[in-house]
Amino acid sequence: MHVILLLIICLTSVNADCSSESDKSKFVREKMKTWGIYNQIYSVTSRTATYRFGICSLPNNSISNAAILQEENNESHILGQLDQSDLTGTDKWMLLTYENGTRYVNTCGNKTRSAAIIFICGQKLGDITVVEENCNYVFEFQLPGLCSTVPQATKKLSGSVIFFIILLCLASAYLIGGFFYMRVKHGARGIDQIPNLDFWQRIGNFIGEKCDHCRCCKTNVPRTGYLFQESGPDLHVMDVQAIRYQRGSLLILDQLRLPDETVYVPINTIDDAWKAIHTMAIRGASAIAVCGVLSVAVELYHSRTKFDSIPSILQFVTDQLNYLITARPTAFNMTEAAKMIIDYLIPLSNKQQNLTLYINELLDFMEQLLQRDLDHNRSIGQLGAEMIHQQITTKKKLTILTHANTGSLATVGFGTALGIIRQLNTNNLLQLVYFTETRPCNQGSRLTAYELVHDRIPHTMICDSMAGLLMRTQPVHAVLVGAERITANGDIANIIGTYQLAILAKQHDIPFYVAAATTSIDLTTRTGSQIIIEQRPSSEMTSLKGMNIAAEGVQVWNPAFDITPAQLISSIITEHGVFKPDELEEKLLTLQRTVKSPIS
Repeated sequence: MHVILLLIICLTSVNADCSSESDKSKFVREKMKTWGIYNQIYSVTSRTATYRFGICSLPNNSISNAAILQEENNESHILGQLDQSDLTGTDKWMLLTYENGTRYVNTCGNKTRSAAIIFICGQKLGDITVVEENCNYVFEFQLPGLCSTVPQATKKLSGSVIFFIILLCLASAYLIGGFFYMRVKHGARGIDQIPNLDFWQRIGNFIGEKCDHCRCCKTNVPRTGYLFQESGPDLHVMDVQAIRYQRGSLLILDQLRLPDETVYVPINTIDDAWKAIHTMAIRGASAIAVCGVLSVAVELYHSRTKFDSIPSILQFVTDQLNYLITARPTAFNMTEAAKMIIDYLIPLSNKQQNLTLYINELLDFMEQLLQRDLDHNRSIGQLGAEMIHQQITTKKKLTILTHANTGSLATVGFGTALGIIRQLNTNNLLQLVYFTETRPCNQGSRLTAYELVHDRIPHTMICDSMAGLLMRTQPVHAVLVGAERITANGDIANIIGTYQLAILAKQHDIPFYVAAATTSIDLTTRTGSQIIIEQRPSSEMTSLKGMNIAAEGVQVWNPAFDITPAQLISSIITEHGVFKPDELEEKLLTLQRTVKSPIS
């Protein structure tokens, strides 16, 4: 139905509003007047919302130019403007569309809302059905007048109808034939049975980037990043999403189930987030911070009517953020995000006295973390790829060794160290990426492998203990890792195994680079020796998927992180530039004095 609607709009839209004097819109308008629906107001209620709309009229005179209103959870949204309408049809069908409604925030590609009313043959005048209400809104309107047969001037099919019939036949043959070919020849199941699945996914991404099949892409539209990514010179693929959020709803990809299952689980409470972070269902310093902050936003949104004062909200947010820090205290981004939000709230509490506006401003501020993290990661990717290629000028294409998972699964999107690798591949500068399995939790074999296979980046996995032999016998031009925390002197805390890679890189004269956002830099901690290292359960080493792989009763030491001293690090790559470890503190302090906005 949606494909048919799209083709109808492409072939017949006259780009006129209800007052247009074009022949086609005049014909439809006169039909509407004959059937008694012109300038009338209607409403319909679905499971989630109530919709009020006018047929070429305003449903609410107090809201200027709003043609369709959606009322959901005590909020109103405009689905389309009266002066941004298309009216088209014949005596057999009619279509009324409204455009340029309220803009989405952090969902549906941040596009403006739009709606379409399809008038169909039906015996009950004004009986309305909500067909679609996810990003695009479609309503069916029963109209008895369309059921009568009207003599046509000619019985010949128009060229567009013939084209449409041929197109449907070809599409049906393509889908049915391709379905059986993928199933029988390749043993595909589920969604993988769709022929040329990657192509259709890319088409879906173009629509998400403010394009459609009738018009070219709109220019100067910022990409959402975690929905669209480049890999290789001409290949576009979807970036893996660790976090899916819209106001009042937070889903995370359960990384403990990867790569066997791709399951998104809801985070409804702050306790849900604490457990997900602590058990490593979500991990990576950036992703931990965003998940933690947005869990507070979700719980605040759903319990907003329970607060009777601004100080009570301030106390609630402060307590919950401090509680979330305890889930994995070594990862500094959560601490930094909590401080940033509290620093924002205190002056806001003195300035804003309206409780509802206060909550909305707070939610807006928290939600900015999504785009900020994505922007930072893209900057890290571009700066890092340029710097590494400039410093290693003897090779046209580079071979990189990385550790753990520092990609889209560890961040909102794109990644830090793996983001640089993605950018090198996009720039056609990557020969191969080696990555470690990263015991004991296998972030490399489970997660980095998942992303590299998904994005079709050339790769080879090695055991952690193979890194030394690899550096001695194979070309490795750089080692590239992330960081959970960076201290003032340039030491880093990162996933266990990072330190030994830095030593091996030093021994083999290979540059060792660290990629991290400045939110991972902790200037209050002078050196890595002051960082308390998290100890993980022994079961992570002694069992695998519930099966014992070690003798019962064996004694285990299982630190989650190790400290790599600054003298082993060649450069630290941030969203604001590339720095030597010994100049990091001075550069960051200078940056903090010049940056005005806390969300930068």
